[in-house]
Amino acid sequence: MAVNRAFRVTPDITPNSTYGKDVMLVTGGVIEKRAESVHPTYVRRERAIDIMGYGGRNFTAEGKMGPFETRLEALGKITPLVFGNFGEINQACMGQLVECAAEEGKARWRSMGARNEKKGIALVKNGFIREIGVATVRDETRESHAGDPASGVTLRVAT
Repeated sequence: MAVNRAFRVTPDITPNSTYGKDVMLVTGGVIEKRAESVHPTYVRRERAIDIMGYGGRNFTAEGKMGPFETRLEALGKITPLVFGNFGEINQACMGQLVECAAEEGKARWRSMGARNEKKGIALVKNGFIREIGVATVRDETRESHAGDPASGVTLRVAT
């Protein structure tokens, strides 16, 4: 397993490993593949609207981009924030998280009781990662057990 900066997980347990020493970082894998597929999916959907028409009109001349695809391309490449079932996040999300943590840590490191700015940034970053991981896993569990009476989780439908 290659190491990069993403959410922490424990590796498979081997006879000589302990949780404290062998904590590894998640590689891109499925999360990065999903992130890479988001922009092409949006382009494909917008192209389909242009070709099939909106309200019965075909907006696309042969070999040209239609108005929907043109507008999407004007916005630039979509940067998705992808969350996995086990609390892992993609590289783009981690980049956004680090930027937010840096700003927050620089502004509040003294009030947080950190020794210096670098420690304050690390505290904020680790807190963000923990909160995202817990929220992701909690929601995944809620979704997978929704409607199961034994789980205590029920679906609530707004009326």
